[in-house]
Amino acid sequence: MDTENIHKNTLKEQLLVPLREGRFRFACHRNVPCFTDCCRDLRLLLTPYDIIRMKKRLRITSREFLDAYTLSDFDQKMGLPVVFLKMNDDEKKACPFVSPEVCGIYEDRPGACRVYPLGRAAQKGGSEEAAREQYFMVKENHCLGFNEEKVWEVKE
Repeated sequence: MDTENIHKNTLKEQLLVPLREGRFRFACHRNVPCFTDCCRDLRLLLTPYDIIRMKKRLRITSREFLDAYTLSDFDQKMGLPVVFLKMNDDEKKACPFVSPEVCGIYEDRPGACRVYPLGRAAQKGGSEEAAREQYFMVKENHCLGFNEEKVWEVKE
């Protein structure tokens, strides 16, 4: 394995930390210095449910939402079209709905934003085996929310 791939794998390991006990410490609020930094330069996949919630919140049609706020692609591995939230075309590449103080669509934000800093993976073995679910922490280097005192359980 070359040096570049070793570096990429090390970064990925640091970023995705398995959550074994179902509890984690995290809080995000305006007083955390990195507030809204996680809302920048994302390749945020949107589900159909995300799109419906967001376009209703904005009181626009699906076509208007897709044209103004998304980028579409075709995932060769899955054989499906995929839709991503289009970031602002500026230096910060911020989410179009975030400001330094607030998310403008907070109640209807995408699912990935709702569960942050958690990620979820599901794996199914054989045809008879039930899918196994595993949660992990998305520990980005810039995020100071992990230094906060609030303790959560995954089910929350």
